[in-house]
Amino acid sequence: FIGVYLALSSFILYIYPNGWVGILLFSVGGMLLYGKSWVIEKEEEKDTYIEKKLNVLGVPVDRVTLSEAVRRIESFILIGGSHIVVTPDSLAILIARRDKGYKKILLNADLVTPDGIGLLLASKIIGTPIKERVTGIDIINRLFEVGSKKGYRFYFLGAEKGITEKAKERILKKFPDINIVGTHHGYIQERENERVVNDITRKRPDILLVGMGVPKQEKWIYKHLDTLQVPVCIGVGGSFDVLSGKLPRAPKWMQKGGIEWVYRVLKEPKRIKRVIKIPYFLLLIFLNGITIRFSKKGR
Repeated sequence: FIGVYLALSSFILYIYPNGWVGILLFSVGGMLLYGKSWVIEKEEEKDTYIEKKLNVLGVPVDRVTLSEAVRRIESFILIGGSHIVVTPDSLAILIARRDKGYKKILLNADLVTPDGIGLLLASKIIGTPIKERVTGIDIINRLFEVGSKKGYRFYFLGAEKGITEKAKERILKKFPDINIVGTHHGYIQERENERVVNDITRKRPDILLVGMGVPKQEKWIYKHLDTLQVPVCIGVGGSFDVLSGKLPRAPKWMQKGGIEWVYRVLKEPKRIKRVIKIPYFLLLIFLNGITIRFSKKGR
């Protein structure tokens, strides 16, 4: 841009060798260069935003890979304070449409990762494809690997009685150096809340994994976040059932192919109610996209 403009200016000055022409060309060139830089800067800001967030029916989802999500979580531990990590699938997004409390948590979460084939398909419909699924179970397995080397302290809260203890036993066999400072089942009565919260704060974990189902687990974390003062709190759904061996995970090829849901439906037929909602979710994404396009054209 600068080279072309200088060449053109030299040609004009050759024809009109006046001082005021030179000043005018210099001023115009400066304004054009500033304007071009401003446009580029705004486009880069736009691209950066798109890269980080995907708006799914009003819920901002971070467009991160598994490695990026784990690095972000590690940064939360270094920073300190309290942070919420949420791993919603398409059903969770639908719940957020009717549950304002849960949606508020999603809007204020420090990291929202794309879990589920529905979100992958939705990202393609929206036009900003997600790089990969980042499931809760994949995040925590990677954190176990990293945490065993770096000394992160874990606390397990959730599932039925005895499940978190079995999960702890199996994880210790795989990662003997991992530090799991406490476990507790997820069927907590209101009168037990204070005791459980006190136990967590006393043991000072770096990462609290809560598996109570959506949206109960996120609401429990959000309610006690300030009191807990745990650097990272993650809602992990039914991950403890998998970690304990109660529920086997799908083969790797099914996970990579995005059809893990087929395996889970075969193992838990009641999950078919969740799966049949994916087409409805995708229809909402499609209709929402059309509405946005028409509203932009009408402006």
